[in-house]
Amino acid sequence: MSSSNPNTSDIVFVNALHISADVGKDCWGKTRAQPTEVSVYLHLQPSFLTAAGQSDEVLDSVHYGHLSKAITGKLNGSSFSGVEALVNAVAQEAFSLAGEAAVEVRVVVDLPKQILLAEGFSIDLTIPRSPSSPPSIRKISIVDLVLPVLIGVNPPEREAKQRVITNISFFERPGHRPLLDYPEIVTRIVKVRIAKFYRPMPL
Repeated sequence: MSSSNPNTSDIVFVNALHISADVGKDCWGKTRAQPTEVSVYLHLQPSFLTAAGQSDEVLDSVHYGHLSKAITGKLNGSSFSGVEALVNAVAQEAFSLAGEAAVEVRVVVDLPKQILLAEGFSIDLTIPRSPSSPPSIRKISIVDLVLPVLIGVNPPEREAKQRVITNISFFERPGHRPLLDYPEIVTRIVKVRIAKFYRPMPL
């Protein structure tokens, strides 16, 4: 998701922090800690890092190592009411570390054990520092969802279902509302799709 502030050019980010956190039910319907991957993109005030470049002092910038440790310490082994609560905890930790230098924080959370028939589930959300700033669009991705379906008109094709792998992205309109129940949405999609028969596309 792109930054809501096009003038922000300086970004400090940490990619794919691996932790274990309880964000609600996993793909087996059990509430327990599950593998979680967190990426954080800290958007800074325009030209904020210019001072660090001129002084050559790391203290004049935002230390990505400190950011990684702070977020890992906050999240690892912790329990949250949902993915959104985890995202907010990450944003608060990032804002606390960066101080007034931060304009907004983009957080991407991947949960590989959230949906049984998919390789991954992720939420991509940018949180502005100022409460008066408009909220951003939330992007939710279902990665490599496997659908067993009948495709074709020949007898063998009518008897054996084929594996169809698809990726689905949802874009929620800006607004302060709870995250939708995407595991349930995927369950409904799977039930509808596997009950249908598909003819192959003509060449």
